Amino acid sequence: MLKVALRGLLVHKVRLLLTFAAVAFGVAFVGGVLVLTDTMNRAFDDLFADIFRDTDAVVRSDETIDSDWGEMRALVDAEVLDEVRDADGVAAADGSVGGYARVIDQDGEPVGAPLMGAPTIGGNWSEVDALNPFDLTDGRAPRAADEIVIDRGTANDTGFGVGDTVTVQTRDLADEYEVVGIARFGTTDSPGGATYVMWTLDEAQRLLAEEGRFGAISVVAEDGVSQDEVASSIAGTLEASGTAGVEVLTGDEVTEETQNDIKEQLGFLTQFFLVFAVIAVFVGTFVIYNSFSIIVAQRTREMALLRAIGARRRQVRRAVVVEAIVIGLAGSVLGFLAGLGLASLLGSLLQLPPGALAVLPTAVLTAILTGLIVTVMSALVPAWRASRVLPLAAMRDVAIDTTGRSRVRLAVGLLVLVAGGAALVSGALDGELPVVGLGAGLLF
Repeated sequence: MLKVALRGLLVHKVRLLLTFAAVAFGVAFVGGVLVLTDTMNRAFDDLFADIFRDTDAVVRSDETIDSDWGEMRALVDAEVLDEVRDADGVAAADGSVGGYARVIDQDGEPVGAPLMGAPTIGGNWSEVDALNPFDLTDGRAPRAADEIVIDRGTANDTGFGVGDTVTVQTRDLADEYEVVGIARFGTTDSPGGATYVMWTLDEAQRLLAEEGRFGAISVVAEDGVSQDEVASSIAGTLEASGTAGVEVLTGDEVTEETQNDIKEQLGFLTQFFLVFAVIAVFVGTFVIYNSFSIIVAQRTREMALLRAIGARRRQVRRAVVVEAIVIGLAGSVLGFLAGLGLASLLGSLLQLPPGALAVLPTAVLTAILTGLIVTVMSALVPAWRASRVLPLAAMRDVAIDTTGRSRVRLAVGLLVLVAGGAALVSGALDGELPVVGLGAGLLF
């Protein structure tokens, strides 16, 4: 019976390829999404670990406020910077500010889509090399109020270079600046595909915060002083001076917090892609089920003949299931390999930091098992039908029609149709991508 099952696969090549393609297509989406998610997490974990490598402590406000731009942290007075620099164990400290800033390209169009993609950010150029995540690749740092440095990703996308005049839009105004430098963010051209503009500290405070105030203060410890030691020293100094409303974090704590924030912000992308992966598997399930149903229907006499020469029902079921296992396993492996290409393509479109794809064992097993289980489950009902073919059917040209009207099936179908339409509409109105995907799947 094993030989019969394998020969059946080779004889029906067209149906085999179509079913094989359905399995591979669904698994490619699942595998691609899982690998892309793991790659994004690892890429940004490594990126921010590198960026904060020399940051030993951060001082910031302990108060968060709601604004039109989302939840933001309150500012820190400039006097706190002087107190931090006076603390024991501090080798260097520098203040930073950040906020909304959007470059206008040479056609007068704003660069980036902060509502649907990577953010558009502005900040100050730090004079402390150990605390500056950007490295100049061309030009110099800004020295005057009308000078800026932009990230290399934005420069490549817009064609702007050193010496060009660029219009930058902030929350309250738009003004022209001269590009005096192009910089990379760590090991990549831009921070996660975001656009980044950097001014002198005074100009950045005027545009993005308040004069004489910082968003945070970063610290480099003296040689031999640990992060915990310098953080405790700073906290003690600030407490002794009566400074309130601030908190001190170690560099490791800030790194972990930033990594978690990025994962949370990118979570919508994972959900978006995963919805389409689930739909692909859902659609593939129907294709696979119908393919095996057709295969069994066209081989009714063959199955009956096997029964007539002594094959048991269990053997006939196993023959169909073996075909499903072979197709599911081979299709899943090929689909996962195709998913690696899909993940690589999506990663380049999202401008992820460079690096190899993160192919974890959990992603491999999940994708392949999904394809295998879906294929086998889709073949169980046709396999059960095949085992019920009577041996005498091999002697006659008969077709036993077991279908009929089902009011229950009609009622369930109508309920699913209405539920799918409602989910699709409500999800689209509320901007809930998982609900939209569920509605699309139910409608199908």
